[in-house]
Formats: sequence, structure tokens, C-alpha cells
Amino acid sequence: MLSQSNKSAFRVAHHDFDILESVPGIETYPARNAEIAALATLARATVPGVTLSDDDLAAYCRINPNTAFTFARNGQLLGGIAFLYLNDDGLDALILDTIDLRRPQLRLLAQPDEVPAAIYWWALAAKGRGIGGLGGIARLFASPQYRTVDFYTQPSSEDGRRIVSALGFERMPSWQTDLRTYRRAANREAARSEAHLLQAA
Repeated sequence: MLSQSNKSAFRVAHHDFDILESVPGIETYPARNAEIAALATLARATVPGVTLSDDDLAAYCRINPNTAFTFARNGQLLGGIAFLYLNDDGLDALILDTIDLRRPQLRLLAQPDEVPAAIYWWALAAKGRGIGGLGGIARLFASPQYRTVDFYTQPSSEDGRRIVSALGFERMPSWQTDLRTYRRAANREAARSEAHLLQAA
């Protein structure tokens, strides 16, 4: 799920993802066509299990422009991240381990203008301070379309497990090996409000 060549950029023990702040000087934006090949190459080289070709990643980005994001500083590529926006069938397939995460079927993906049932962190690869690009991603997912959609991921390296644990992901029961989920702040607040109302009733 992630390879990070410089751990010092993320040395603080815990950062709740929903309140991450942008790092000055690091840009985060939907990957440009000219960057997709470099991002795919970086992911294949650094993230265990990633085999997606340049053309395959480009095809998913054409379906949903928010599939892959670039992290850059002063025009230099620092890394990026890719997501799968799952519909209800896609979330079921993820939990039941019937989805091909290397090349997911299009019928399991939400349309770009839909509110997805889940957002899967597909691959994260960053060099040095590139991990700071996640602050920009947090701002994107604070939008009304995404703010109540929980995240899922399956880290494939010790770095990946360390990073997602620091961001607030927790292991969950499923047929997938080491599947983890992050419950969005809006959903946690709703759950607390519901529990308070039940106690007061």
C-alpha cells in the first residue's frame, strides 16, 4: 500500500487524517496525463504487489479524474496516491475478498458524480517529504461528496501499516487479509450524538 523512503517526515505518533493540514510548499492535485506513467512506475518500484501498467492507470483516471493524485514541490514529483471509489457492490466485494484489487472491475466502482459507499486507498508512494501531500488530500475529502465516506485499505508493507495506524485506521473483521478502515470524523460525531440521544431517552 505504501513505500516511504524517509520516515522522518512523518515522525509524530498520530495524525487523525480528517484534521491533517497542508504542508507549505507541497502541492497536491489530480495527476496530469504527463505524470501518470511516472506515478505508475514509482508505485510498481516501491509498493509491494503493485503491477498496474501505465496504460491501465491512465484508463482508470479517464473514468474518474480523482483516481490518482500527484504530490510535488517546485515542479518536482515527490510521489502520489491512488484511490478506488467503490459502490455498494464494490464494498461488499472488498469485505468478502472477491474483488481483484490489481485490476478492479468497473461494475464495482462508483460513478465520479456519485457519493461512493467506500473509498479504498489503492496505492501510496512518496519520496522524502512527499508524504506531506496527504494534507491536501484531507482537504479534498472534506467536501460534501466525500466527508461521510469511510476509508479502507490493506497495507502491504511495514511502512504502510505504520502510516495508516498513525492516521487512525484500525483493523476490521473481513475475508481480506489485514483489511483496515478509517471512520470519518463526521460519522464518529453522528455516532456520538446518537448514543447521547439513546442515553437521554
